[in-house]
Amino acid sequence: YMIISDNDVAFQEFLLGRLDEVAVPPQEYDGVKDDPRLYRVPGATTFRLMINGLATQHAQDRQFPDSGHIPEPILGNLDFRLAMYYAIDRESLAYDVMITAEPQHFLYTQAYMVDPASGISYRHTDQAQFVGVGRATETHGYDRIKALHHWTRAIEALTAEGVYQHGDTIHLELLVMAGTQVQLDIGAFIKDAFENMFVYELYDIAIEVTVNAVSFPGIYYEYMMPGRFDLGIGGISGALLNASSFMETFTDDNRSGFTLNWGIDTTSPNIAVRVYDAGEDDYITQIMSFNAIVSALLGNVELDQGAEAIKD
Repeated sequence: YMIISDNDVAFQEFLLGRLDEVAVPPQEYDGVKDDPRLYRVPGATTFRLMINGLATQHAQDRQFPDSGHIPEPILGNLDFRLAMYYAIDRESLAYDVMITAEPQHFLYTQAYMVDPASGISYRHTDQAQFVGVGRATETHGYDRIKALHHWTRAIEALTAEGVYQHGDTIHLELLVMAGTQVQLDIGAFIKDAFENMFVYELYDIAIEVTVNAVSFPGIYYEYMMPGRFDLGIGGISGALLNASSFMETFTDDNRSGFTLNWGIDTTSPNIAVRVYDAGEDDYITQIMSFNAIVSALLGNVELDQGAEAIKD
């Protein structure tokens, strides 16, 4: 067998009849878009923006005492995280930059099945329709007005706290995967979106993004997993027949060994869940932690006031 590490070389091998199936490089798409052999396959991977939201040096050093990284405070601000969410035009990113991709702002794509026998995708279930309500789902999460609203709230709050001063430039580093032009293009797209949108003229404060390409898998094991980053592009997949299988990557205790988003409290009970109470023979609302919900989805969990019970 052959191992072909270059997508462009693999595509040429396909054209020569030596491969049965191949991913179409973005630069080749226009030439084959009308080819009857071309079809889109929903993938399990959603590329997502990882965030180091630890915000303070104390929190950073407590979780990563040897990282040597200085966290950027604004990334721990919920309003700014929402601003980043609304600032990315995913349709333009997918159709104009990545070319062959589909816009996506949910972690679970149509590839995830909840019933393998019938082939029903999680995205087509009744439950999935409640996910993302109020988060501009009709435009895949893009809303310039909301982005500017949350950006303004973030800056006004952080300047009032003395975290930033008038005239500051906030520097953020964005890591992308080296080796493909598409990743560099994604980085350039996000850099342009953030720098053009996140300017607060009243205080003369602006965001400046530096895009750095890091080889795979070092981008994970040398930078994101040890907390040596501000923002990073990563793609995570779980078991296609179990849509909850990679929710552990968000837990704050790193139980998966592959947590990539820092600074979120997932231990405290703060999520309302409607559960069936056998004793009452009815549904009740219970406050649970994210960690407890993940454990319940993957097996059995013992609760203590909505959080996972600490075992001796």
